[in-house]
Amino acid sequence: MRFEISPVIAAVRSAEEYAAALESGAETVFVVKSDLLRRLWALESSFSYKLGRFLTWIPRKTAAFFRCWHTKGFKYTMVRVFRGKKRAQEYLARREND
Repeated sequence: MRFEISPVIAAVRSAEEYAAALESGAETVFVVKSDLLRRLWALESSFSYKLGRFLTWIPRKTAAFFRCWHTKGFKYTMVRVFRGKKRAQEYLARREND
């Protein structure tokens, strides 16, 4: 059986070209990611974003309350509201063990 070297060399060259293309693509992805993070930071720092979050705080909390009540039950929701997330998780674990 004769071993031919030319297909191996071609495979290595194509792998090297592929690695070079990946490296240049990674640089492009890094540039795009940093630009997107900068734009996100600018958005979250804007006055209109902060005002919108402030004005929608009560409706968001109300919706979350009813969503929690619907999915976990009234008692879990009350424990979560008045005693915190950690106590509510402990309550849920006890309820599952019983």
